[in-house]
Amino acid sequence: MTKQPFRAAFCDPLALRGLAYLRIGIAAVLLTKFCCESRYLLEFYGSTGLTSWTITDAVLPPYAPRLNWLRPAFEAFRLSDDRALVAFATLYAALLVLLLLGYRTRLTAPAAWLGHLVLNNTGSLSSYGLDQYANIALFYCAIAPCGAVLSLDALRRGTAAAGGFWPSLVFLVLRLNFALSYLGAGLAKAQGPQWWSGEAIWRAVMQPQFHAAYLQWSWLPSVPLVAQLVCWGTLVVELGYAVFIWPARTRPVWLLAAIGMHAGIALALGLWLFASVMIVMNVALFAPQAVDAVLARLASYRPAWAALSASPAATEESST
Repeated sequence: MTKQPFRAAFCDPLALRGLAYLRIGIAAVLLTKFCCESRYLLEFYGSTGLTSWTITDAVLPPYAPRLNWLRPAFEAFRLSDDRALVAFATLYAALLVLLLLGYRTRLTAPAAWLGHLVLNNTGSLSSYGLDQYANIALFYCAIAPCGAVLSLDALRRGTAAAGGFWPSLVFLVLRLNFALSYLGAGLAKAQGPQWWSGEAIWRAVMQPQFHAAYLQWSWLPSVPLVAQLVCWGTLVVELGYAVFIWPARTRPVWLLAAIGMHAGIALALGLWLFASVMIVMNVALFAPQAVDAVLARLASYRPAWAALSASPAATEESST
């Protein structure tokens, strides 16, 4: 009798689906990021780029893996630093594609995480929150059966994977990790006066690298209450996330608030990829059943489309 509540608490039936949605979403976002960066690989990650490997070695701790570690192998194969970087980045992109499809995930997930870690460290001075959260997500995909469902592995296996203690435990720890990251961000913001006065929003939208050309913020100083409300709302969402994301009654409210906050960041600051990673993690970790419902809704249209295409009117129209 005592084992039943324990098993119920650590055998989450949504864990495998949530991990699968996390795998698919993170791989898709990182592939999009790779496509955006592919023209500037040498500038971002090259040995003589914006952050040269000499600077990277001086900044990073000695145990952080980076491309400079592989220089002896490059020289053995008579590859220049630039060609080696392109080859490594191409391999990393291929691993992301395999991870997205869920092929051999027990191998491709750790390899993709390691590839992302190496590139992230190599271009450490140009990395930001997107890379850090993606690195966290890939690490958990590497240690969990993220390809148990919705994957080529599952199709190849031919049998439905059952949840268990380990995927549920990893899923729970990742949820805690993610929720505490919001709490840490909120506490860090609350310690400074800029997030109470509203100045933080003004400073963010006025920075050239974040300034969106399709939005004008010249009116904001004349209505300081708007900036204050946005800052206060951000603090409420982040500080309350670690508490109110767990109860069933408050989870939808806080989930929608967090998604809305990140959508606003994407719109106001142009950080679309960062917002996408955060939205993917929010939905995969705390609302995988909503994705199930959307997929089921889309699947329900298939018989209707099949019936329409097989109807006499459709057949007659296609013949003419």
